[in-house]
Parts: sequence; structure tokens; C-alpha cells
Amino acid sequence: MHNEILSSMHLHNGMARRSNKTVVEETQFLNARSSASVANLGFRLLARNQECSSWTAQVTSLKAEVAELQKLVKQSNRKNQDSAEVVQVLQTRVKTQKTSFQEMELVGFFKSGITAPSGSRDKEEEEENEGIPERFLKLLLLLA
Repeated sequence: MHNEILSSMHLHNGMARRSNKTVVEETQFLNARSSASVANLGFRLLARNQECSSWTAQVTSLKAEVAELQKLVKQSNRKNQDSAEVVQVLQTRVKTQKTSFQEMELVGFFKSGITAPSGSRDKEEEEENEGIPERFLKLLLLLA
């Protein structure tokens, strides 16, 4: 019985040594695999970080470009507004000049109707008509 116990212990001890050796090998394998996985994960994170840095730089660049474009749009809008104001002023001037020209034509026409061709009226009447204020002539035109 004593021998059986010793041989059993020896057998158990041998299995334990093999088992320990297997455990060490498995642990080393798992450590190596884990190290490789962690290193791979680290490289992927580093690559992703660099990619994010690149994106951040692109976003910053695009923000600056958008700000510049917004500035140009505001300047363009101001120029368009200024141009619209200039056009409005010019249209008003043209309208005023056109009205003034039409009034001058009417006054001229009215004056030519008042003064008869030379020789049919005497010079006193012609001089008298020449002194008629233009406002009065315009008023007469409106009433006619």
C-alpha cells in the first residue's frame, strides 16, 4: 500500500509537472497572442488617431475657407446693395430729366402757340408773352 501511494504520488507529481509545463506554454502562448493583439490594437488606434488629426486639420481648413467665402458673400451683397442704390439714383435722375425734357417741350410748344409767326403779331405782344413765368405756362398746360 505504501508503494501504491508512492507510485500514485509519483504519477500525480509527473502529471502535475506536465500540467504545469502545459499551463506555462499555454500562458506564454496567450501572453504572446495578447501582446500581439494589444500591439495591433495600438497600431490601429494610432492610425485612427492620425486619421482623426488629418480630419481635424481638414475641418479647420474648411472652416477657414467657409469664413472667407462668407466674408466675400457679405462684400458682394454690400456691392450689390450699393449698385442697386446707384441704379435707383440713376433711374430717378433719368426720370427727372425725362420729365424736365417733356416739360420743356410742352412749354416750348405752348410758347410757340402763344406767339404767332413773325409778322402776324406786333413785337409788344411777343415781348409780353416772353415774360410769362414758366410755372404759369405749366399751370395752363395742366388746365388745358
